[in-house]
Amino acid sequence: MRTVLNSYDFLGEKFQNKRKEAVTQVANKRDKDDSFYFEDIIVNEEKENQYKYEGEFEMEPYLDEFREDVPKKISRNKPVNIPIVIGAVAVLIVLCTLIWMVSHKETKNTSADVPPEIAQVEPEQVEEQIPEEEPEEPEEPEEEPEEVVEQVDEIEEEVPAGPEVEEISLIEPTSGNASMKFDSVSETVTAKDVASVRLAPNVNDVYNIYGQIKKGDTIKRIGVNEQTGWSKVEYNGRTGFALTQFLTTDMDYDKVLVTDPNNRVTTQDGYVMIFADCDDNVTPRDNVNLRTEPSASDGNASVIIKIKKDTVLHRTGISPDSGWSRVEYEGQIAYVVTGYMNVVQ
Repeated sequence: MRTVLNSYDFLGEKFQNKRKEAVTQVANKRDKDDSFYFEDIIVNEEKENQYKYEGEFEMEPYLDEFREDVPKKISRNKPVNIPIVIGAVAVLIVLCTLIWMVSHKETKNTSADVPPEIAQVEPEQVEEQIPEEEPEEPEEPEEEPEEVVEQVDEIEEEVPAGPEVEEISLIEPTSGNASMKFDSVSETVTAKDVASVRLAPNVNDVYNIYGQIKKGDTIKRIGVNEQTGWSKVEYNGRTGFALTQFLTTDMDYDKVLVTDPNNRVTTQDGYVMIFADCDDNVTPRDNVNLRTEPSASDGNASVIIKIKKDTVLHRTGISPDSGWSRVEYEGQIAYVVTGYMNVVQ
Protein backbone atom coordinates (compact mmCIF):
# COMPACT_ATOMS: atom_id res chain seq x y z
CA MET A 1 0.00 0.00 0.00
CA ARG A 2 1.20 3.39 -0.93
CA THR A 3 -0.18 6.36 1.00
CA VAL A 4 0.66 9.93 0.09
CA LEU A 5 -0.47 12.91 2.06
CA ASN A 6 0.71 15.88 0.06
CA SER A 7 -0.65 18.81 2.15
CA TYR A 8 -2.69 19.39 5.24
CA ASP A 9 -2.80 22.22 7.91
CA PHE A 10 -2.04 22.09 11.58
CA LEU A 11 -5.03 20.72 13.47
CA GLY A 12 -3.46 20.15 16.75
CA GLU A 13 -1.32 17.31 17.84
CA LYS A 14 -4.18 15.25 19.18
CA PHE A 15 -6.36 15.82 16.15
CA GLN A 16 -3.46 15.19 13.87
CA ASN A 17 -2.82 11.77 15.39
CA LYS A 18 -6.48 10.91 15.31
CA ARG A 19 -6.69 11.99 11.70
CA LYS A 20 -3.72 9.82 10.69
CA GLU A 21 -5.17 6.92 12.63
CA ALA A 22 -8.57 7.29 10.95
CA VAL A 23 -7.04 7.60 7.50
CA THR A 24 -4.87 4.58 8.09
CA GLN A 25 -7.86 2.50 9.24
CA VAL A 26 -9.86 3.44 6.16
CA ALA A 27 -6.90 2.76 3.91
CA ASN A 28 -6.27 -0.64 5.46
CA LYS A 29 -9.90 -1.56 5.01
CA ARG A 30 -9.90 -0.50 1.35
CA ASP A 31 -6.55 -2.15 0.69
CA LYS A 32 -8.03 -5.60 1.27
CA ASP A 33 -9.96 -5.25 -1.99
CA ASP A 34 -7.53 -3.29 -4.13
CA SER A 35 -4.62 -0.88 -3.98
CA PHE A 36 -5.33 2.85 -4.08
CA TYR A 37 -3.59 6.16 -4.03
CA PHE A 38 -4.37 9.23 -1.90
CA GLU A 39 -3.81 12.55 -3.52
CA ASP A 40 -4.12 16.05 -2.04
CA ILE A 41 -6.36 15.22 0.93
CA ILE A 42 -7.17 18.66 2.24
CA VAL A 43 -9.29 19.28 5.29
CA ASN A 44 -10.90 22.64 5.39
CA GLU A 45 -9.88 24.71 8.30
CA GLU A 46 -13.51 25.28 9.25
CA LYS A 47 -14.14 21.56 9.52
CA GLU A 48 -10.97 21.09 11.51
CA ASN A 49 -11.99 23.74 14.00
CA GLN A 50 -15.46 22.22 14.18
CA TYR A 51 -14.12 18.85 15.34
CA LYS A 52 -11.20 20.19 17.40
CA TYR A 53 -12.01 20.45 21.09
CA GLU A 54 -10.58 19.33 24.37
CA GLY A 55 -11.76 16.10 25.82
CA GLU A 56 -13.27 13.40 23.60
CA PHE A 57 -12.47 13.84 19.90
CA GLU A 58 -15.35 12.92 17.63
CA MET A 59 -14.31 11.76 14.12
CA GLU A 60 -17.52 10.31 12.74
CA PRO A 61 -18.75 13.44 10.94
CA TYR A 62 -15.42 13.80 9.24
CA LEU A 63 -15.12 10.17 8.39
CA ASP A 64 -18.56 10.15 6.79
CA GLU A 65 -17.52 12.89 4.41
CA PHE A 66 -14.14 11.18 3.94
CA ARG A 67 -15.87 7.93 2.92
CA GLU A 68 -17.83 9.79 0.24
CA ASP A 69 -14.78 11.57 -1.20
CA VAL A 70 -12.20 8.73 -1.18
CA PRO A 71 -14.06 6.24 -3.48
CA LYS A 72 -14.30 8.91 -6.19
CA LYS A 73 -10.53 9.37 -6.14
CA ILE A 74 -9.97 5.64 -6.08
CA SER A 75 -12.23 5.08 -9.11
CA ARG A 76 -10.38 7.75 -11.10
CA ASN A 77 -6.91 6.42 -10.32
CA LYS A 78 -7.58 2.65 -10.18
CA PRO A 79 -4.74 0.84 -12.11
CA VAL A 80 -5.39 -1.70 -14.88
CA ASN A 81 -5.96 -5.30 -13.73
CA ILE A 82 -2.57 -6.96 -14.48
CA PRO A 83 -3.77 -10.62 -14.68
CA ILE A 84 -6.38 -9.67 -17.25
CA VAL A 85 -3.80 -7.79 -19.32
CA ILE A 86 -1.38 -10.70 -19.15
CA GLY A 87 -4.11 -13.15 -20.19
CA ALA A 88 -5.14 -10.99 -23.15
CA VAL A 89 -1.52 -10.69 -24.31
CA ALA A 90 -1.06 -14.47 -24.03
CA VAL A 91 -4.18 -15.14 -26.11
CA LEU A 92 -3.00 -12.65 -28.72
CA ILE A 93 0.43 -14.36 -28.91
CA VAL A 94 -1.19 -17.80 -29.33
CA LEU A 95 -3.43 -16.55 -32.15
CA CYS A 96 -0.49 -14.92 -33.94
CA THR A 97 1.54 -18.12 -33.57
CA LEU A 98 -1.26 -20.27 -35.06
CA ILE A 99 -1.75 -17.89 -38.00
CA TRP A 100 2.01 -17.93 -38.72
CA MET A 101 2.20 -21.75 -38.58
CA VAL A 102 -0.76 -22.19 -40.99
CA SER A 103 0.61 -19.69 -43.50
CA HIS A 104 4.11 -21.19 -43.24
CA LYS A 105 2.74 -24.74 -43.86
CA GLU A 106 0.84 -23.67 -47.00
CA THR A 107 4.02 -22.05 -48.32
CA LYS A 108 5.95 -25.30 -47.80
CA ASN A 109 3.27 -27.38 -49.58
CA THR A 110 3.25 -25.03 -52.53
CA SER A 111 7.02 -25.11 -52.83
CA ALA A 112 7.08 -28.94 -52.49
CA ASP A 113 5.02 -29.35 -55.68
CA VAL A 114 7.51 -27.35 -57.70
CA PRO A 115 10.59 -29.21 -59.09
CA PRO A 116 13.90 -28.15 -57.54
CA GLU A 117 15.20 -26.65 -60.80
CA ILE A 118 12.10 -24.49 -61.25
CA ALA A 119 11.96 -23.54 -57.54
CA GLN A 120 15.43 -22.01 -57.77
CA VAL A 121 14.58 -20.03 -60.89
CA GLU A 122 12.85 -16.72 -60.81
CA PRO A 123 9.16 -16.61 -61.85
CA GLU A 124 10.00 -14.92 -65.15
CA GLN A 125 12.42 -17.71 -66.07
CA VAL A 126 9.85 -20.42 -65.25
CA GLU A 127 7.31 -18.83 -67.56
CA GLU A 128 9.89 -18.86 -70.34
CA GLN A 129 10.83 -22.54 -69.86
CA ILE A 130 7.28 -23.99 -69.97
CA PRO A 131 6.36 -22.90 -73.52
CA GLU A 132 9.76 -24.06 -74.81
CA GLU A 133 9.03 -27.71 -73.84
CA GLU A 134 5.47 -27.86 -75.25
CA PRO A 135 6.33 -28.03 -79.01
CA GLU A 136 8.47 -31.16 -78.46
CA GLU A 137 5.53 -33.36 -77.29
CA PRO A 138 3.58 -33.70 -80.61
CA GLU A 139 6.66 -35.16 -82.34
CA GLU A 140 6.39 -38.55 -80.59
CA PRO A 141 3.13 -39.89 -82.17
CA GLU A 142 4.40 -39.00 -85.65
CA GLU A 143 7.06 -41.73 -85.42
CA GLU A 144 4.62 -44.54 -84.48
CA PRO A 145 3.02 -45.07 -87.94
CA GLU A 146 6.47 -45.62 -89.46
CA GLU A 147 7.25 -48.34 -86.94
CA VAL A 148 3.87 -49.99 -87.59
CA VAL A 149 4.51 -49.98 -91.33
CA GLU A 150 7.92 -51.55 -90.81
CA GLN A 151 6.42 -54.27 -88.64
CA VAL A 152 3.77 -55.01 -91.25
CA ASP A 153 6.46 -55.31 -93.91
CA GLU A 154 8.41 -57.70 -91.71
CA ILE A 155 5.31 -59.83 -91.15
CA GLU A 156 4.63 -59.94 -94.86
CA GLU A 157 8.18 -61.08 -95.50
CA GLU A 158 7.94 -63.81 -92.87
CA VAL A 159 4.82 -65.39 -94.42
CA PRO A 160 6.06 -68.67 -95.87
CA ALA A 161 5.52 -69.18 -99.58
CA GLY A 162 3.16 -71.92 -100.74
CA PRO A 163 4.48 -75.25 -102.02
CA GLU A 164 6.18 -75.24 -105.38
CA VAL A 165 3.99 -76.41 -108.26
CA GLU A 166 5.30 -78.79 -110.93
CA GLU A 167 3.57 -78.55 -114.28
CA ILE A 168 2.22 -81.71 -115.86
CA SER A 169 3.51 -82.35 -119.36
CA LEU A 170 0.69 -82.47 -121.89
CA ILE A 171 2.77 -84.32 -124.46
CA GLU A 172 1.13 -87.68 -125.12
CA PRO A 173 3.55 -90.51 -124.35
CA THR A 174 4.45 -93.05 -127.03
CA SER A 175 2.35 -96.13 -126.64
CA GLY A 176 3.74 -99.63 -127.13
CA ASN A 177 3.44 -103.16 -125.80
CA ALA A 178 5.17 -105.45 -123.36
CA SER A 179 8.07 -105.99 -125.78
CA MET A 180 9.20 -102.32 -125.39
CA LYS A 181 12.92 -102.07 -124.57
CA PHE A 182 13.97 -100.63 -121.17
CA ASP A 183 17.29 -99.75 -119.57
CA SER A 184 17.73 -101.87 -116.47
CA VAL A 185 17.63 -100.08 -113.07
CA SER A 186 16.92 -101.18 -109.53
CA GLU A 187 15.52 -98.45 -107.29
CA THR A 188 12.62 -97.60 -105.05
CA VAL A 189 10.18 -94.99 -106.27
CA THR A 190 6.97 -93.35 -105.07
CA ALA A 191 4.27 -91.31 -106.76
CA LYS A 192 4.55 -87.50 -106.90
CA ASP A 193 0.76 -87.43 -106.49
CA VAL A 194 -0.90 -90.52 -108.00
CA ALA A 195 0.35 -92.90 -110.70
CA SER A 196 -1.58 -95.58 -112.59
CA VAL A 197 0.02 -99.00 -113.08
CA ARG A 198 -0.88 -100.75 -116.35
CA LEU A 199 -0.46 -104.16 -117.91
CA ALA A 200 1.09 -102.59 -121.04
CA PRO A 201 2.77 -99.22 -121.81
CA ASN A 202 -0.31 -97.90 -123.60
CA VAL A 203 -2.58 -95.00 -122.37
CA ASN A 204 -5.14 -95.50 -125.17
CA ASP A 205 -6.40 -98.70 -123.57
CA VAL A 206 -8.39 -97.60 -120.48
CA TYR A 207 -9.06 -101.21 -119.55
CA ASN A 208 -5.40 -102.20 -118.93
CA ILE A 209 -5.09 -100.25 -115.57
CA TYR A 210 -4.83 -102.81 -112.77
CA GLY A 211 -3.59 -100.61 -109.92
CA GLN A 212 -2.67 -97.13 -108.69
CA ILE A 213 -0.06 -95.89 -106.20
CA LYS A 214 -0.30 -92.63 -104.21
CA LYS A 215 2.28 -90.33 -102.72
CA GLY A 216 4.13 -92.17 -99.98
CA ASP A 217 3.51 -95.64 -101.45
CA THR A 218 6.71 -97.34 -102.62
CA ILE A 219 7.34 -99.76 -105.48
CA LYS A 220 10.47 -101.11 -107.14
CA ARG A 221 11.46 -99.76 -110.55
CA ILE A 222 13.45 -102.17 -112.72
CA GLY A 223 13.62 -100.36 -116.07
CA VAL A 224 13.39 -96.92 -117.75
CA ASN A 225 12.76 -95.87 -121.38
CA GLU A 226 13.55 -92.16 -121.65
CA GLN A 227 12.40 -91.87 -125.27
CA THR A 228 8.87 -93.16 -124.69
CA GLY A 229 8.47 -91.79 -121.14
CA TRP A 230 7.65 -95.18 -119.56
CA SER A 231 9.03 -96.99 -116.51
CA LYS A 232 8.89 -100.74 -115.82
CA VAL A 233 7.92 -101.57 -112.24
CA GLU A 234 7.04 -104.46 -109.97
CA TYR A 235 3.64 -104.04 -108.32
CA ASN A 236 1.58 -106.59 -106.40
CA GLY A 237 3.87 -109.42 -107.60
CA ARG A 238 3.44 -108.54 -111.26
CA THR A 239 5.38 -106.54 -113.82
CA GLY A 240 3.64 -103.31 -114.71
CA PHE A 241 4.18 -100.04 -116.47
CA ALA A 242 3.75 -96.41 -115.29
CA LEU A 243 4.51 -92.99 -116.76
CA THR A 244 7.94 -91.80 -115.61
CA GLN A 245 6.87 -88.14 -115.10
CA PHE A 246 4.58 -89.18 -112.23
CA LEU A 247 7.26 -91.17 -110.31
CA THR A 248 10.17 -89.98 -108.13
CA THR A 249 12.99 -91.46 -106.07
CA ASP A 250 12.75 -88.54 -103.60
CA MET A 251 10.78 -89.82 -100.62
CA ASP A 252 10.51 -86.23 -99.30
CA TYR A 253 9.11 -84.80 -102.52
CA ASP A 254 7.07 -81.72 -101.54
CA LYS A 255 5.97 -80.21 -104.86
CA VAL A 256 2.35 -80.36 -106.01
CA LEU A 257 0.96 -81.24 -109.42
CA VAL A 258 -2.62 -80.02 -108.89
CA THR A 259 -3.80 -76.84 -107.12
CA ASP A 260 -7.34 -76.53 -108.50
CA PRO A 261 -9.74 -79.01 -106.82
CA ASN A 262 -11.69 -79.21 -110.09
CA ASN A 263 -8.65 -80.89 -111.68
CA ARG A 264 -8.81 -83.78 -109.23
CA VAL A 265 -11.57 -86.30 -109.94
CA THR A 266 -12.27 -89.51 -108.00
CA THR A 267 -14.19 -92.24 -109.83
CA GLN A 268 -16.75 -94.63 -108.39
CA ASP A 269 -14.20 -97.48 -108.34
CA GLY A 270 -11.79 -95.34 -106.20
CA TYR A 271 -9.23 -94.23 -108.76
CA VAL A 272 -8.00 -90.62 -108.65
CA MET A 273 -7.55 -88.84 -111.98
CA ILE A 274 -5.54 -85.59 -112.11
CA PHE A 275 -6.01 -83.16 -114.99
CA ALA A 276 -4.02 -80.30 -116.45
CA ASP A 277 -5.88 -77.30 -117.87
CA CYS A 278 -5.90 -76.82 -121.63
CA ASP A 279 -7.88 -74.87 -124.18
CA ASP A 280 -8.31 -76.42 -127.61
CA ASN A 281 -10.84 -78.13 -129.88
CA VAL A 282 -10.93 -81.84 -130.65
CA THR A 283 -12.97 -84.15 -132.87
CA PRO A 284 -13.44 -87.97 -132.66
CA ARG A 285 -11.74 -90.32 -135.09
CA ASP A 286 -14.87 -92.44 -135.07
CA ASN A 287 -18.10 -92.61 -133.12
CA VAL A 288 -17.23 -92.41 -129.38
CA ASN A 289 -18.99 -92.33 -126.03
CA LEU A 290 -19.09 -89.23 -123.80
CA ARG A 291 -19.22 -90.21 -120.11
CA THR A 292 -20.06 -88.56 -116.79
CA GLU A 293 -16.71 -89.67 -115.24
CA PRO A 294 -13.26 -90.67 -116.55
CA SER A 295 -13.89 -94.40 -116.18
CA ALA A 296 -15.54 -97.23 -118.20
CA SER A 297 -15.59 -99.73 -115.35
CA ASP A 298 -19.39 -99.49 -115.01
CA GLY A 299 -20.08 -100.22 -118.69
CA ASN A 300 -22.73 -98.04 -120.28
CA ALA A 301 -24.10 -96.63 -117.01
CA SER A 302 -21.94 -93.51 -117.23
CA VAL A 303 -22.50 -92.90 -120.98
CA ILE A 304 -24.15 -89.54 -121.76
CA ILE A 305 -24.24 -89.81 -125.54
CA LYS A 306 -22.37 -91.34 -128.43
CA ILE A 307 -21.11 -88.62 -130.74
CA LYS A 308 -20.33 -89.01 -134.39
CA LYS A 309 -17.06 -88.63 -136.18
CA ASP A 310 -15.98 -85.07 -137.03
CA THR A 311 -18.08 -83.57 -134.20
CA VAL A 312 -16.05 -80.67 -132.78
CA LEU A 313 -15.82 -80.41 -129.01
CA HIS A 314 -14.12 -77.83 -126.75
CA ARG A 315 -11.49 -79.52 -124.58
CA THR A 316 -10.63 -77.91 -121.16
CA GLY A 317 -8.40 -80.55 -119.58
CA ILE A 318 -6.11 -83.55 -120.18
CA SER A 319 -5.06 -86.40 -117.86
CA PRO A 320 -1.93 -88.01 -119.38
CA ASP A 321 -1.71 -90.60 -116.61
CA SER A 322 -5.27 -91.88 -116.97
CA GLY A 323 -5.65 -91.29 -120.74
CA TRP A 324 -8.86 -89.24 -120.45
CA SER A 325 -9.84 -85.75 -121.73
CA ARG A 326 -12.36 -83.31 -120.25
CA VAL A 327 -14.67 -81.66 -122.80
CA GLU A 328 -17.75 -79.43 -122.90
CA TYR A 329 -20.91 -80.74 -124.51
CA GLU A 330 -24.15 -78.71 -124.62
CA GLY A 331 -23.20 -76.78 -121.47
CA GLN A 332 -22.15 -79.77 -119.37
CA ILE A 333 -18.83 -81.46 -118.48
CA ALA A 334 -18.12 -84.83 -120.12
CA TYR A 335 -15.15 -87.18 -120.43
CA VAL A 336 -13.79 -89.02 -123.47
CA VAL A 337 -10.75 -91.27 -124.12
CA THR A 338 -7.89 -89.08 -125.35
CA GLY A 339 -6.58 -91.71 -127.81
CA TYR A 340 -9.89 -91.57 -129.73
CA MET A 341 -9.67 -87.84 -130.42
CA ASN A 342 -7.74 -85.65 -132.89
CA VAL A 343 -6.81 -82.01 -132.28
CA VAL A 344 -8.53 -79.64 -134.69
CA GLN A 345 -5.93 -77.40 -136.34
